[in-house]
Amino acid sequence: MLAAKLVLMIPILAATEGVVTKMDEQFLELGNRYIEQSAVLSPVSATERGDHRMDGQLDQVGKEAVEKKADFYRRLLADLEKIDRDQLSRPNQVDFAMLQHHLRARLWSIEKLQSWAWNPLSYTGLVGDSIYGLTARPFAPVRERMANVASRLE
Repeated sequence: MLAAKLVLMIPILAATEGVVTKMDEQFLELGNRYIEQSAVLSPVSATERGDHRMDGQLDQVGKEAVEKKADFYRRLLADLEKIDRDQLSRPNQVDFAMLQHHLRARLWSIEKLQSWAWNPLSYTGLVGDSIYGLTARPFAPVRERMANVASRLE
């Protein structure tokens, strides 16, 4: 599971840097929450990242789903801003900046660009990506992957 990988990084940081701060632990917890909850909000993206817990599900695309994603990004960004970046290990400072930029970009895309409201390629691309992610790599038996393709197509 992907979330476990972030938790496992705490001993790695301790070994390489000598100290794991409370802020590092808070940041890693936030990263775990991001991975866990973003998979629920976008099963197709989760599959593309190698998280196969939601392979039989398709992203919701209605206005309510878009608002739910925006709220998720806002909450995470607010929680991220409570973390003192200067107290993080250097690798986590870099990850902090990348996550902050990513969350702000996602919010801008939803609130300002609003391609979900005008670009039909958003939806056709989602369908194609949902199938491609399950067929391009042999991460599970073909029968299992094809059952998830059928589930997504339904």
